[in-house]
Amino acid sequence: RCDSLSFCQQRAESLHLGHHERPAQPIRTRGHRQQASLFRVATVPIALRLASLRSSVLNCIVGLGINSEVPLRRQNPLRLLAVLSLHAAPWAMATTQGAPERLVPDSVRCPRCQIVRTVEARLQSTVLEGEIDEMPLGVRRSARGEIWVLSQRIGPRVYDSRGRFTRAIGRTGRGPGEYNAVDDLVWLPGDSVLVVDGINRRATVITSDGRVQRTIQMPATFLNLFVLEWPSRLFGSATMATPAAAGHGLHLADLSGTSARVSRSFSPGEGTLRPSDRTTTYHFISGTPTGDILSSTPHSFAIYSWSPSGHLKSSLVRRGKSLPDKVPDQDVGNPRTPPSPAVSGLMVDEEGLIWFFVRVPAATWRDAWSTLPAGSAEASRQQIGWPKLFNTRIEVIDPARAQLLARTEIPGLVISTLGSGRIAVYGTSVLGEAEVRIDQLRLQRSVVR
Repeated sequence: RCDSLSFCQQRAESLHLGHHERPAQPIRTRGHRQQASLFRVATVPIALRLASLRSSVLNCIVGLGINSEVPLRRQNPLRLLAVLSLHAAPWAMATTQGAPERLVPDSVRCPRCQIVRTVEARLQSTVLEGEIDEMPLGVRRSARGEIWVLSQRIGPRVYDSRGRFTRAIGRTGRGPGEYNAVDDLVWLPGDSVLVVDGINRRATVITSDGRVQRTIQMPATFLNLFVLEWPSRLFGSATMATPAAAGHGLHLADLSGTSARVSRSFSPGEGTLRPSDRTTTYHFISGTPTGDILSSTPHSFAIYSWSPSGHLKSSLVRRGKSLPDKVPDQDVGNPRTPPSPAVSGLMVDEEGLIWFFVRVPAATWRDAWSTLPAGSAEASRQQIGWPKLFNTRIEVIDPARAQLLARTEIPGLVISTLGSGRIAVYGTSVLGEAEVRIDQLRLQRSVVR
């Protein structure tokens, strides 16, 4: 799940900046979910690039009848060629299944439209017993206005609508009611909550006060789960190493039993895997007033519309001078190079307008590296000032007309969309401390008299 910056930031023990005498290069993540321990330099020696290629090839062939524990040089070359030819080709960018694709130009078409932002709550580490010293994995908001913060190594932390800490859910561990990394949380009918723990590979149904009702074994770490019909039909994103699911980042899952069952896997393209596509299957997901589902990946500025059965209906593609055609995998920059833009979320309001969130370098991005000793070849995650690294560009898109209505930039990184026009932002407080804040957004259309 290295597409999610918060995931990689939480799990990466160190960032490899390369040899200090070499020109500064963007940093990338390397490795798979639980093995993702390093951020690597984008331009690496050929030996490292070959190692990455080998890792990608092994990811492609998991479950396809080739023993991934056996070195490639000992595999049957004809079998390898056949599998890679069938499963990893074509090498060009996959198409969107013939669904209509429309371009959203960079020009703002509603000059009188303005995005209005109101801060509803601030959750600062100084008043939360140090629980938000690192970027959370996510934030959720209940129908009662409670704010649930998802973190690694601890269970959910719950705050009231004003940002005051009220209670902790569970504790660290692998037993019932214990959590190691809460990657997702979904509100269920009644008073129940579904808590997804990626490291423990399970989902737990609990009451709002944390009492365990049942546990479900998960085949992979599912993110941004959207309930179509509980518990038999959930729409979510995951990277799965099975013949039917490899290369597809979206899935329909049934959580009725003690183990989740995936009924369908799909993606905007053909489900091909290439050495360059290590982390492109993670999707942000949002429901719509019409019952369709929207998704977008961090590394492509496209928005896909799906039917509840998982069939692609259409897509919107954002293009402009400020947006690269494709974002490198987790390019967070380095002391001399700013991070690249990347999608950080999306949501749909009651009018059906799409709110699209793109992370961009903050004016203070250099300050994020200020504690790093000069000439360092690597950095621990604690040495990087993550709240100072990013701002977020907010765009409001009319999908019916494929038009950009309004655009603005706010301080901090949007880490979660909460629905009802609310977002959770990780940034810096007026006192210079890390904080999570809850912002309320609305589109104001000025009337010319």
